[in-house]
Amino acid sequence: MARFTVAHAGCDDDVVKKLNIVANLFRGRGKFLNIEFWQGTGVDLVVANRQDAFGCRVADIARRKNLPVLWVCDDGDIDVDLALRESVIKSGKPAMEFFQQFERLLSEKQSVSPDSSIGGIIHDLARENERCYVYTATNGAFMNKETGFFRAVSHRDLLAIAEALVLDKSIRITRKSRTEEKLAEVSTSIENLIFGGLVNSDFQHFNRSQGLSLSAWPDIKSRRYGGEIAALSAMLINSTLSVEQLEAAAQPKVVNAFLYACYVAGLLNETQTEISAQSKTTDNAKKLRPDKMLTMLKNWLGM
Repeated sequence: MARFTVAHAGCDDDVVKKLNIVANLFRGRGKFLNIEFWQGTGVDLVVANRQDAFGCRVADIARRKNLPVLWVCDDGDIDVDLALRESVIKSGKPAMEFFQQFERLLSEKQSVSPDSSIGGIIHDLARENERCYVYTATNGAFMNKETGFFRAVSHRDLLAIAEALVLDKSIRITRKSRTEEKLAEVSTSIENLIFGGLVNSDFQHFNRSQGLSLSAWPDIKSRRYGGEIAALSAMLINSTLSVEQLEAAAQPKVVNAFLYACYVAGLLNETQTEISAQSKTTDNAKKLRPDKMLTMLKNWLGM
C-alpha cells in the first residue's frame, strides 16, 4: 500500500475534517494518507492557510524544500497571480475537490525524481504536444506548441524558468486550463526562452549523427549572438547538415543551444540516414563563405 504524509498549517477545524475525509477516500483506493499537524519536513504535501501567518511561514519552508503546497484561501483572497503560480483551493469547497487536488499533487511528486537530469527536462518539453504549465517552487510559465510561445504573468517568471533549466532540477510539468493561460500576458517564443537559458551554460552536447534541417525560421533574439543565429538558420533552412558542419560556422555553445531550442520548439528535422564522412568534410572549399551566407539571408528575406 502506497503511503503519504500530509501536513497542515494554520488550517481551521472544518478544513482538517475535510482532510480526514480525503484520507478515507484514499484508503478506499488502496493508499494510506497520514494527516498531521506540521512538525517539520519529511512530508509529501503541505496544506497551508493563506490567511494565517504560521501557515505562510510553513509554505515558504516547504517551497524551499521543493515540497508541493496546497494553499487554502477564503473566497475573496485568490488573486490571479497566486492562482497561476500555486495550487489553490477555496476553504468552502467540498472534500471531493480537496481529494482531486491531492491526487494531482501527489501523482506529480511521484513522477519527478529528485535526481533526474536536467537534460531529461529538455526532452520532456520537446515531447510535450499539448498546452502545459512548466513551473518551479516559485515561478511558472505556460508552454503552448500550437502558438509556439511561452506565456507568463511577468518577465521574471520567464527568466526564472530559463535559468531553472540549467540551475535547478526541480522543474515540473502539469496541465492548466486555457482560461488560466489567457491571464498570462507576457510572452516569448519557445525557442527564444530555451536558447537564452542554455547558451551560456555548460549543457550536455547535442549529440546527433543524423542530418539536421529546419522546418521554419526560428524566432530567437540575441544582440551578442544574432549573427551566428542568422547564419545557422540560413544554413539549415536550405540544407541538411551535420553538427560538425554547423560548428564550423558558429561557436559550439551557440550551435548547441540553438539546436536544443529548435528541438524543443518542434522546428528541427532529423533525417534517419547518417551524413556520410565525405559530406562532413569541413575544408575551406566546402565552408560557406560570408558572401554566400549573405546571399542566402537576402533570398530568405526577399531582398
